Amino acid sequence: GGEAEEPAEEAERRARGCRPQYQRTAVRFLAHFVAHPLDGGRHLAYLPGAQWLLDVSHLVAPRARVVDPRVASLEGGTVVVGREPGVTSVEVRSPLSDAILGEQMLVVSEEKVTVTELRAQVVSGLSLTVTAEPGHPDVIVAACHATAALHAPKQEATLSVWLAFSDHTLAPLELYGWQEAAVSVAS
Repeated sequence: GGEAEEPAEEAERRARGCRPQYQRTAVRFLAHFVAHPLDGGRHLAYLPGAQWLLDVSHLVAPRARVVDPRVASLEGGTVVVGREPGVTSVEVRSPLSDAILGEQMLVVSEEKVTVTELRAQVVSGLSLTVTAEPGHPDVIVAACHATAALHAPKQEATLSVWLAFSDHTLAPLELYGWQEAAVSVAS
């Protein structure tokens, strides 16, 4: 049998239901990878190039925080949750000196949104196409497409579920958690 919910937990669950709320968004931390010259000069070498940024989210998420937790919060170091209208910033601090290594302003507007649609797609595979941009030899375009067909017995697939909001934006359901969702699959 299921355990009975505590009254406070039930009230919180109902408060989080299908009501207008501030949106959530995934946050990633990107950085240049640079090498300093051995001769003490000022010319930095960007690896693999000056336009490249590396995703270092898994390294710095534990050191990230929202400056004003009344405006927004950071769940798991990777999801920003709007709490009330205002301006704050997400910052990453050095574990050695506590100096700010990076900071980005964050605005939570007064406009709350509602869920208008739930979109689901079966993903059984991915195809990747990589092409050079005509006329621009340094530009490479990569396009990834999901396939939905199951071709073999016992083939597995992933269910990609997205929420569509009243402001015409989309967000993966994972940002909001699966606690309030139930999935039923029929063939």
